[in-house]
Amino acid sequence: MNKTLEPVWNEQHEILYYDRNDHLEFEIMDVGKKSSSELLGRVTLPSWKFDQDDGFEDTLNLKECGKGHQATLRVRVVVLPPTTPLGLQISEPGSRLRIVVIGVSGLPAATLIPSDNSEPLCRCHILGQPDSMFDAVNVDPVRGPRWEEVHVVPAGYEPGDIVQFGIQCGGVYLKALAGSRDFDKEGGFQGELRLKPMVGGSTPTLRVDIQVLPSLETEQWLQEAAERKARVEAERRAAAEEKRRREEEEARLQAEEAARLQRIQEEEEAKRRAQEELEQREREQARDFTLPVSMDGELLAHMNMKSCDTVEDLTRSITSKEDSPCARRCSWVHKNFPAQSCWHMPELWMGKHYLLILLMGQC
Repeated sequence: MNKTLEPVWNEQHEILYYDRNDHLEFEIMDVGKKSSSELLGRVTLPSWKFDQDDGFEDTLNLKECGKGHQATLRVRVVVLPPTTPLGLQISEPGSRLRIVVIGVSGLPAATLIPSDNSEPLCRCHILGQPDSMFDAVNVDPVRGPRWEEVHVVPAGYEPGDIVQFGIQCGGVYLKALAGSRDFDKEGGFQGELRLKPMVGGSTPTLRVDIQVLPSLETEQWLQEAAERKARVEAERRAAAEEKRRREEEEARLQAEEAARLQRIQEEEEAKRRAQEELEQREREQARDFTLPVSMDGELLAHMNMKSCDTVEDLTRSITSKEDSPCARRCSWVHKNFPAQSCWHMPELWMGKHYLLILLMGQC
């Protein structure tokens, strides 16, 4: 810009990671040819003036402009919504950061060739905490800066902290910032950060993975809780396995008992059927038979057994001439057997009525 007492910039800049109650400070400098600079004025814009729906657009009065001089600066400030959705903060006092520096992409080819044969370097730290600084060493000189290193920043992280990445490659120094709102949430941050300034019109990016870890005390407690949970789960699985085994054993015993009762029932049924078959055969085999009665070799009489299903059938069967008792002149027979030698047996045997007939002599 040419020398003038009323410079006009008409430039637009975006400041990342603004938090509520952050103030803006503007300084007007006169930069000489030998890189020396002189303060021409400064002013502070408090957040309550611009952190509102319409932002701020007005003229500010500069201070420290020199004795007797008055100067103003016209600015317009608007608070933009976050580029990433705000998540529930998960950090706690003593939380640590797990940072994985993966690699850079989008650099011009000439930038990848260092003039002093040095390896591309990535230096990372939490702003305002120099003790958190670490360097990552390049592991892929062929394809470009690539580190893939995992570092754990010890206790010291606090909500609102900003992590800065500085890339030194081929005489070019690039920077990228990651604010806590990007990674202090469930799942952390896995993605690309825009490196500045642009190199040769390109927009290089740095791929990183940032996770918030609990404090050492919480991590130990979580580990013990996980071990307790694992023990409880193992006991639960063992109890479930024992219950399953008992149920299987009970089911096996019940099946064996049911099979035993089934066998007993089948055996009883077989016995019942065999008995019925036997009785049926005996009923079929039950016929009239004649038994000779003799004494001293002399035939004295015949005993006939009649069997019928009913008394009426029995009566009809003895009315025939063959079954009528015959008298014989024999003193022993008359003495020991009545003349009418027929006895009805009222007791049922095998479901039949029986009649015992004594035939005296020969009919």
